[in-house]
Amino acid sequence: MKEIFHKDQSLDSGSKKSHQKNKFYVYALICPIDNQIRYIGATINPSIRFKQHLKDTYNIRKKEWIDNLSTSNELPEMIILDSFNEEAKCIESEQAFIDKYRDVIFNGLKKMPYRYNMTGDSD
Repeated sequence: MKEIFHKDQSLDSGSKKSHQKNKFYVYALICPIDNQIRYIGATINPSIRFKQHLKDTYNIRKKEWIDNLSTSNELPEMIILDSFNEEAKCIESEQAFIDKYRDVIFNGLKKMPYRYNMTGDSD
């Protein structure tokens, strides 16, 4: 079952399936208006990564999308697409999802360094 984080839900304690140590997650950011996938990523900490997306200024298309949602008092939803115990399998799955949704997502042309997405430390 897919895990969905809504704008009114606490990512830290509001889900039944909180993130676990040594788990790697592939996730999607979904538009609450049209329910379309707009971003695919991987992380070890979904709650921190979600908050980083809301402050991100590096990816201009994603920033403009989130800013437009914010003017309507909306935020993206994060859906956990899959989880893995092995980082390599997570990377492979993330890339497969990116390839599948390349025409509709705001990931940009050049993939960011993988460690940025996974650590949850960076902004």
